[in-house]
Amino acid sequence: MARASIFHKVVAKEPSYTQLLSNLMSRSNEFRDLVLKLFLPMEKARGIGPEHIHTHKMVIAGCGIPDIRIGNDQVFAVIEVKTNLNRGITNNQGLHNEMVGYLKIIKDDRRSNKWYVHLIPKGWKEKAWLEKEQEAANERHTGSIAFRTVFWEQILESLRTSPPQDPIIEEFRLLLLEQFDPLSFDEKELKMLFSKDFPIRAVFTMENLSDEVCKKAQQAKYKVAGASGITGSQAKKRIDKDEYSFYVMRNDKEILYFGCYSAFLMEKGFPICFGVRDNALKSAFGQAVGDRVCTLGKLCTGVRFWRCLTGFDVELSRLSSEALARCL
Repeated sequence: MARASIFHKVVAKEPSYTQLLSNLMSRSNEFRDLVLKLFLPMEKARGIGPEHIHTHKMVIAGCGIPDIRIGNDQVFAVIEVKTNLNRGITNNQGLHNEMVGYLKIIKDDRRSNKWYVHLIPKGWKEKAWLEKEQEAANERHTGSIAFRTVFWEQILESLRTSPPQDPIIEEFRLLLLEQFDPLSFDEKELKMLFSKDFPIRAVFTMENLSDEVCKKAQQAKYKVAGASGITGSQAKKRIDKDEYSFYVMRNDKEILYFGCYSAFLMEKGFPICFGVRDNALKSAFGQAVGDRVCTLGKLCTGVRFWRCLTGFDVELSRLSSEALARCL
């Protein structure tokens, strides 16, 4: 269930992304192992500890300040970070002239295993140029310096497939989701979209249903917030392509979630999901919906209300007077 990261509007530009990435690699062994295997060969990544990671420190005067430096007795790597799609390369960040900038820093280092890594979004405007330059640089520096590109989207995918247990890492995943997760269709979805049987009316009806519940909650004087925390007429915010949803709030705390949540549909077989995440509310919520409660991750949800959408007005009345009243 998507929501805004605690880093939302706090981490916004390249220096803050860089520092946060470095801090998390230093904090979490699990996260560091997950990310470093993208930057370095597995056997080299295993030897890197938090004391080997440095951010925004000058190495050689006049050669710039690398975003991240990683190094132990055998390994030395410079990580150049880009988050802005339109921000280009400076002279010190180039790959051609080994007498200036980061390339000089790497060349002059005496360790035997050296890497120059660019961490960029897949949509970065200089991506094609960078790939060409890295190919030529790898040929020029065979055996001495290795050049590679890592995408932010790869880190996001790694966090999806192997999620660390640290809740701070989950906040970082949500931050990357906001910034770097593309809207895309897989092959099965494309076939459905171009089929005359695609249930477009049902899709619109589901969204309209969510809108109507949102309006009724507001009419009942509840504050409504989207996943990003915004309120009012723009209350719903898709920061995850897998849901269309909002929260009913009280005293700026989430008390009820409502919306279309694909993970709930896939696991439970119901297209609309409503429920609570706060442990303090789960008991009251369970009493309100009886034995029709299930769980999905940290979400405690009701099921039976939405078996029949034709009973929407009756069921919504029950939700507001019964379930909501008991939960609040």
